[in-house]
Amino acid sequence: MTGDKILNRLGIFCMHDKDGVVDDYILYLLAEIKAELQHLTVICNGKLTPESREKLERLTDDIFVRANTGFEFGAWRHGILWKRAMLAEFDELVLFNDSFFGPLYPFKEIFAQMDAKPKADFWAITVHGETKTAPEHLQTYFLVIRRKLLHSAEFLFYWQNIKETALSADKVKNYRRNFTKYFFSKGFRYSVYCDTRDWERAYDLIVDHCVISAEKLLTDYHCPVVKKKLFLSSRKDSIENNYGYNPRKSLEFIKTRTNYDVRMIWQNILRNQNIAVLKSNLGLDYILPKNSLLSGKAPDLSQAVIIAHLYYEDLFPECVQYLCNSPKEISLIVTVSDEKKK
Repeated sequence: MTGDKILNRLGIFCMHDKDGVVDDYILYLLAEIKAELQHLTVICNGKLTPESREKLERLTDDIFVRANTGFEFGAWRHGILWKRAMLAEFDELVLFNDSFFGPLYPFKEIFAQMDAKPKADFWAITVHGETKTAPEHLQTYFLVIRRKLLHSAEFLFYWQNIKETALSADKVKNYRRNFTKYFFSKGFRYSVYCDTRDWERAYDLIVDHCVISAEKLLTDYHCPVVKKKLFLSSRKDSIENNYGYNPRKSLEFIKTRTNYDVRMIWQNILRNQNIAVLKSNLGLDYILPKNSLLSGKAPDLSQAVIIAHLYYEDLFPECVQYLCNSPKEISLIVTVSDEKKK
Protein backbone atom coordinates (compact mmCIF):
# COMPACT_ATOMS: atom_id res chain seq x y z
CA MET A 1 0.00 0.00 0.00
CA THR A 2 1.33 3.43 -0.96
CA GLY A 3 -0.52 6.10 1.01
CA ASP A 4 -4.16 5.05 0.92
CA LYS A 5 -3.85 3.23 -2.40
CA ILE A 6 -4.14 -0.57 -2.36
CA LEU A 7 -1.63 -2.01 -4.81
CA ASN A 8 -2.90 -4.37 -7.46
CA ARG A 9 -0.55 -7.36 -7.35
CA LEU A 10 -0.19 -10.44 -9.53
CA GLY A 11 1.58 -13.45 -8.06
CA ILE A 12 3.15 -16.19 -10.18
CA PHE A 13 4.17 -19.20 -8.10
CA CYS A 14 6.32 -22.03 -9.44
CA MET A 15 6.57 -25.46 -7.86
CA HIS A 16 8.01 -28.86 -8.66
CA ASP A 17 7.52 -32.10 -6.78
CA LYS A 18 8.79 -35.43 -8.07
CA ASP A 19 5.57 -37.10 -6.93
CA GLY A 20 3.24 -34.28 -7.97
CA VAL A 21 2.28 -33.70 -4.33
CA VAL A 22 1.37 -30.35 -2.79
CA ASP A 23 2.43 -30.41 0.85
CA ASP A 24 0.81 -28.33 3.57
CA TYR A 25 3.64 -25.77 3.65
CA ILE A 26 2.76 -24.76 0.08
CA LEU A 27 -0.93 -24.43 0.87
CA TYR A 28 -0.09 -22.28 3.89
CA LEU A 29 2.34 -20.12 1.89
CA LEU A 30 -0.22 -19.51 -0.86
CA ALA A 31 -3.06 -18.85 1.56
CA GLU A 32 -0.95 -16.28 3.44
CA ILE A 33 0.29 -14.39 0.38
CA LYS A 34 -3.08 -14.48 -1.36
CA ALA A 35 -4.29 -11.79 1.05
CA GLU A 36 -1.75 -9.44 -0.56
CA LEU A 37 -2.55 -10.41 -4.16
CA GLN A 38 -5.39 -9.62 -6.49
CA HIS A 39 -4.60 -12.62 -8.68
CA LEU A 40 -2.61 -15.82 -8.11
CA THR A 41 -1.22 -18.05 -10.85
CA VAL A 42 0.28 -21.44 -9.97
CA ILE A 43 2.60 -23.19 -12.42
CA CYS A 44 3.63 -26.79 -11.74
CA ASN A 45 6.76 -28.08 -13.42
CA GLY A 46 6.26 -31.79 -13.96
CA LYS A 47 3.13 -33.44 -12.63
CA LEU A 48 0.31 -32.76 -10.21
CA THR A 49 -1.86 -35.42 -8.56
CA PRO A 50 -5.65 -34.99 -8.77
CA GLU A 51 -5.79 -34.67 -4.97
CA SER A 52 -3.19 -31.92 -5.00
CA ARG A 53 -4.92 -30.05 -7.82
CA GLU A 54 -8.12 -30.13 -5.81
CA LYS A 55 -6.29 -28.57 -2.85
CA LEU A 56 -4.82 -25.82 -5.03
CA GLU A 57 -8.18 -25.07 -6.60
CA ARG A 58 -9.44 -23.96 -3.19
CA LEU A 59 -6.96 -21.08 -3.51
CA THR A 60 -7.00 -20.33 -7.25
CA ASP A 61 -8.45 -21.68 -10.46
CA ASP A 62 -5.46 -20.39 -12.44
CA ILE A 63 -3.28 -23.51 -12.47
CA PHE A 64 -1.02 -24.71 -15.28
CA VAL A 65 0.97 -27.94 -15.42
CA ARG A 66 3.91 -27.95 -17.83
CA ALA A 67 6.95 -30.05 -18.64
CA ASN A 68 9.65 -29.98 -15.98
CA THR A 69 12.05 -27.79 -17.93
CA GLY A 70 13.84 -24.54 -17.15
CA PHE A 71 13.32 -24.66 -13.39
CA GLU A 72 11.58 -21.57 -11.98
CA PHE A 73 12.83 -19.26 -14.75
CA GLY A 74 11.20 -21.46 -17.38
CA ALA A 75 7.94 -21.45 -15.41
CA TRP A 76 8.02 -17.70 -14.76
CA ARG A 77 8.78 -17.03 -18.43
CA HIS A 78 5.74 -19.11 -19.37
CA GLY A 79 3.55 -17.29 -16.83
CA ILE A 80 4.71 -13.80 -17.78
CA LEU A 81 4.21 -14.36 -21.50
CA TRP A 82 0.91 -16.14 -20.79
CA LYS A 83 -0.29 -13.13 -18.77
CA ARG A 84 1.36 -10.53 -21.00
CA ALA A 85 -1.93 -8.87 -21.95
CA MET A 86 -2.83 -8.50 -18.25
CA LEU A 87 0.46 -7.07 -16.94
CA ALA A 88 -0.56 -3.46 -17.61
CA GLU A 89 -3.41 -3.90 -15.11
CA PHE A 90 -1.05 -4.61 -12.20
CA ASP A 91 1.11 -2.39 -10.03
CA GLU A 92 3.40 -5.19 -8.90
CA LEU A 93 4.36 -8.72 -9.91
CA VAL A 94 5.48 -11.25 -7.27
CA LEU A 95 7.60 -14.10 -8.60
CA PHE A 96 8.19 -16.86 -6.06
CA ASN A 97 8.79 -20.60 -5.81
CA ASP A 98 8.53 -23.56 -3.46
CA SER A 99 12.15 -23.58 -2.25
CA PHE A 100 11.43 -22.06 1.17
CA PHE A 101 9.21 -22.43 4.23
CA GLY A 102 7.22 -19.46 5.43
CA PRO A 103 6.06 -16.89 6.04
CA LEU A 104 7.15 -16.93 9.67
CA TYR A 105 5.60 -13.47 10.00
CA PRO A 106 2.66 -11.96 8.07
CA PHE A 107 3.35 -10.91 4.48
CA LYS A 108 1.43 -7.73 5.26
CA GLU A 109 4.30 -6.60 7.51
CA ILE A 110 6.91 -7.42 4.88
CA PHE A 111 5.15 -5.57 2.07
CA ALA A 112 4.42 -2.60 4.35
CA GLN A 113 8.09 -2.26 5.27
CA MET A 114 9.20 -2.48 1.66
CA ASP A 115 6.47 -0.06 0.52
CA ALA A 116 8.27 2.49 2.69
CA LYS A 117 11.18 2.22 0.23
CA PRO A 118 9.42 3.55 -2.89
CA LYS A 119 12.59 4.35 -4.83
CA ALA A 120 13.32 0.69 -5.54
CA ASP A 121 11.95 -0.75 -8.79
CA PHE A 122 12.35 -4.35 -7.61
CA TRP A 123 13.21 -6.08 -4.36
CA ALA A 124 13.72 -9.44 -2.68
CA ILE A 125 13.83 -10.90 0.81
CA THR A 126 17.56 -11.72 0.83
CA VAL A 127 20.69 -10.71 -1.06
CA HIS A 128 24.02 -12.35 -1.86
CA GLY A 129 27.12 -10.17 -1.85
CA GLU A 130 29.57 -9.94 -4.72
CA THR A 131 32.03 -12.81 -5.16
CA LYS A 132 34.86 -13.53 -7.57
CA THR A 133 32.44 -15.44 -9.81
CA ALA A 134 29.15 -13.54 -9.35
CA PRO A 135 27.97 -9.94 -8.91
CA GLU A 136 25.94 -8.79 -5.92
CA HIS A 137 22.44 -10.11 -6.54
CA LEU A 138 19.00 -10.40 -5.03
CA GLN A 139 18.14 -14.04 -4.38
CA THR A 140 15.41 -14.90 -6.82
CA TYR A 141 13.24 -17.35 -4.85
CA PHE A 142 11.06 -14.34 -3.95
CA LEU A 143 11.12 -11.28 -6.23
CA VAL A 144 8.77 -8.31 -6.31
CA ILE A 145 8.71 -6.30 -9.55
CA ARG A 146 7.24 -2.81 -9.29
CA ARG A 147 5.34 -0.77 -11.85
CA LYS A 148 8.26 1.08 -13.48
CA LEU A 149 10.12 -2.13 -14.27
CA LEU A 150 7.03 -4.28 -14.79
CA HIS A 151 5.64 -1.97 -17.49
CA SER A 152 8.98 -1.36 -19.19
CA ALA A 153 9.97 -2.64 -22.61
CA GLU A 154 13.16 -4.00 -21.06
CA PHE A 155 11.26 -6.35 -18.76
CA LEU A 156 9.20 -7.97 -21.51
CA PHE A 157 12.24 -8.10 -23.80
CA TYR A 158 14.20 -9.95 -21.10
CA TRP A 159 11.65 -12.77 -20.81
CA GLN A 160 10.93 -12.99 -24.53
CA ASN A 161 14.62 -13.57 -25.22
CA ILE A 162 15.09 -16.41 -22.76
CA LYS A 163 15.39 -19.59 -24.79
CA GLU A 164 13.43 -22.04 -22.68
CA THR A 165 14.84 -25.14 -24.39
CA ALA A 166 18.35 -24.02 -23.42
CA LEU A 167 17.60 -23.50 -19.72
CA SER A 168 20.04 -25.98 -18.21
CA ALA A 169 20.90 -25.93 -14.50
CA ASP A 170 24.01 -23.82 -15.19
CA LYS A 171 22.05 -21.40 -17.39
CA VAL A 172 19.41 -20.90 -14.71
CA LYS A 173 22.13 -20.37 -12.09
CA ASN A 174 23.52 -17.58 -14.28
CA TYR A 175 20.06 -16.04 -14.67
CA ARG A 176 19.62 -16.09 -10.89
CA ARG A 177 22.97 -14.41 -10.35
CA ASN A 178 22.70 -11.84 -13.13
CA PHE A 179 19.03 -10.78 -12.98
CA THR A 180 19.84 -7.94 -10.56
CA LYS A 181 22.91 -6.75 -12.46
CA TYR A 182 21.09 -6.82 -15.80
CA PHE A 183 18.21 -4.58 -14.74
CA PHE A 184 20.44 -2.35 -12.61
CA SER A 185 22.53 -1.73 -15.75
CA LYS A 186 19.30 -0.63 -17.49
CA GLY A 187 18.74 2.07 -14.86
CA PHE A 188 16.41 0.25 -12.47
CA ARG A 189 17.05 0.35 -8.71
CA TYR A 190 16.69 -2.48 -6.23
CA SER A 191 16.34 -3.04 -2.51
CA VAL A 192 16.26 -5.94 -0.04
CA TYR A 193 14.23 -6.81 3.04
CA CYS A 194 17.07 -8.48 4.99
CA ASP A 195 20.04 -6.29 4.14
CA THR A 196 23.03 -8.34 5.23
CA ARG A 197 25.60 -6.78 2.90
CA ASP A 198 27.65 -4.90 5.50
CA TRP A 199 27.82 -7.98 7.70
CA GLU A 200 28.70 -10.23 4.75
CA ARG A 201 31.63 -8.02 3.76
CA ALA A 202 33.04 -8.46 7.24
CA TYR A 203 32.58 -12.22 7.10
CA ASP A 204 32.57 -14.31 3.95
CA LEU A 205 30.95 -13.65 0.61
CA ILE A 206 31.64 -17.09 -0.84
CA VAL A 207 28.94 -19.03 1.03
CA ASP A 208 25.18 -18.67 0.73
CA HIS A 209 24.26 -17.07 4.05
CA CYS A 210 20.58 -17.69 3.34
CA VAL A 211 21.46 -21.32 4.11
CA ILE A 212 24.71 -21.31 6.10
CA SER A 213 23.69 -18.46 8.42
CA ALA A 214 19.94 -19.06 8.57
CA GLU A 215 19.81 -18.75 12.35
CA LYS A 216 21.47 -15.32 12.24
CA LEU A 217 19.00 -14.20 9.57
CA LEU A 218 16.14 -15.38 11.79
CA THR A 219 17.41 -13.81 15.01
CA ASP A 220 19.11 -10.62 13.81
CA TYR A 221 17.28 -9.74 10.58
CA HIS A 222 13.71 -10.89 11.29
CA CYS A 223 13.86 -13.03 8.15
CA PRO A 224 10.35 -14.28 7.33
CA VAL A 225 11.45 -17.43 5.50
CA VAL A 226 13.88 -20.32 5.79
CA LYS A 227 15.27 -22.11 2.77
CA LYS A 228 14.49 -25.82 2.38
CA LYS A 229 18.11 -26.34 1.40
CA LEU A 230 19.07 -25.63 5.01
CA PHE A 231 17.73 -29.04 6.04
CA LEU A 232 19.00 -30.87 2.96
CA SER A 233 22.62 -29.66 2.78
CA SER A 234 25.31 -32.08 3.90
CA ARG A 235 26.50 -32.27 7.49
CA LYS A 236 30.03 -31.69 6.18
CA ASP A 237 29.10 -28.33 4.63
CA SER A 238 27.26 -27.29 7.77
CA ILE A 239 30.20 -28.13 10.04
CA GLU A 240 32.77 -26.47 7.78
CA ASN A 241 30.83 -23.22 7.47
CA ASN A 242 28.97 -22.82 10.75
CA TYR A 243 29.95 -25.44 13.34
CA GLY A 244 27.12 -27.77 12.36
CA TYR A 245 24.41 -26.43 14.65
CA ASN A 246 22.69 -24.06 12.21
CA PRO A 247 19.87 -26.35 10.90
CA ARG A 248 18.82 -27.60 14.30
CA LYS A 249 19.07 -24.18 15.96
CA SER A 250 17.02 -22.62 13.15
CA LEU A 251 14.33 -25.25 13.52
CA GLU A 252 14.24 -24.67 17.27
CA PHE A 253 13.92 -20.90 16.73
CA ILE A 254 10.96 -21.37 14.41
CA LYS A 255 9.30 -23.77 16.83
CA THR A 256 9.72 -21.65 19.97
CA ARG A 257 9.72 -18.04 18.72
CA THR A 258 7.27 -17.96 15.83
CA ASN A 259 3.72 -19.20 15.24
CA TYR A 260 4.78 -21.25 12.21
CA ASP A 261 3.79 -24.91 12.51
CA VAL A 262 7.06 -26.87 12.18
CA ARG A 263 5.05 -30.00 11.40
CA MET A 264 4.74 -28.59 7.88
CA ILE A 265 8.53 -28.61 7.62
CA TRP A 266 8.78 -32.17 8.89
CA GLN A 267 6.03 -33.35 6.54
CA ASN A 268 7.99 -32.17 3.53
CA ILE A 269 11.55 -33.08 4.48
CA LEU A 270 10.62 -36.54 5.80
CA ARG A 271 8.86 -37.32 2.53
CA ASN A 272 11.74 -36.12 0.37
CA GLN A 273 14.90 -36.94 2.30
CA ASN A 274 16.55 -40.09 3.61
CA ILE A 275 15.89 -40.22 7.34
CA ALA A 276 19.51 -41.14 8.13
CA VAL A 277 20.70 -38.08 6.21
CA LEU A 278 18.23 -35.89 8.10
CA LYS A 279 19.45 -37.25 11.42
CA SER A 280 23.00 -36.34 10.44
CA ASN A 281 22.20 -32.94 8.91
CA LEU A 282 20.11 -31.83 11.88
CA GLY A 283 22.49 -33.24 14.45
CA LEU A 284 19.73 -35.34 16.03
CA ASP A 285 22.04 -37.23 18.38
CA TYR A 286 21.33 -37.31 22.09
CA ILE A 287 23.22 -38.80 25.05
CA LEU A 288 20.92 -39.37 28.02
CA PRO A 289 22.01 -39.85 31.66
CA LYS A 290 22.10 -43.52 32.62
CA ASN A 291 19.86 -43.18 35.65
CA SER A 292 17.70 -40.22 34.57
CA LEU A 293 14.09 -40.09 35.70
CA LEU A 294 11.19 -38.99 33.55
CA SER A 295 9.56 -35.88 34.93
CA GLY A 296 5.80 -35.55 34.74
CA LYS A 297 3.68 -37.87 32.65
CA ALA A 298 5.50 -40.80 31.06
CA PRO A 299 5.56 -40.73 27.25
CA ASP A 300 3.33 -43.01 25.20
CA LEU A 301 5.90 -45.55 24.03
CA SER A 302 3.36 -47.23 21.76
CA GLN A 303 3.98 -44.32 19.37
CA ALA A 304 7.71 -45.16 19.13
CA VAL A 305 9.47 -47.62 16.84
CA ILE A 306 12.99 -49.04 16.64
CA ILE A 307 14.19 -49.87 13.13
CA ALA A 308 17.41 -51.91 13.13
CA HIS A 309 19.32 -53.20 10.12
CA LEU A 310 21.63 -56.02 11.21
CA TYR A 311 24.40 -56.87 8.75
CA TYR A 312 27.61 -57.95 10.50
CA GLU A 313 26.96 -61.37 12.06
CA ASP A 314 29.72 -61.03 14.65
CA LEU A 315 27.85 -58.03 16.09
CA PHE A 316 24.49 -59.80 16.28
CA PRO A 317 24.79 -60.87 19.96
CA GLU A 318 25.62 -57.32 21.09
CA CYS A 319 22.87 -55.77 18.96
CA VAL A 320 20.29 -58.31 20.10
CA GLN A 321 21.17 -57.58 23.71
CA TYR A 322 20.43 -53.89 23.17
CA LEU A 323 17.19 -54.65 21.36
CA CYS A 324 16.00 -57.01 24.10
CA ASN A 325 16.50 -54.24 26.63
CA SER A 326 14.06 -51.92 24.85
CA PRO A 327 10.64 -51.46 26.52
CA LYS A 328 8.04 -53.95 25.34
CA GLU A 329 5.64 -51.15 24.32
CA ILE A 330 7.99 -50.00 21.59
CA SER A 331 7.49 -51.58 18.17
CA LEU A 332 10.55 -53.30 16.69
CA ILE A 333 11.41 -53.76 13.02
CA VAL A 334 14.57 -55.71 12.10
CA THR A 335 15.92 -56.00 8.56
CA VAL A 336 18.68 -58.30 7.31
CA SER A 337 20.29 -58.89 3.92
CA ASP A 338 19.68 -62.62 3.39
CA GLU A 339 17.83 -65.69 4.62
CA LYS A 340 20.81 -67.02 6.60
CA LYS A 341 20.95 -63.85 8.71
CA LYS A 342 17.18 -63.95 9.11
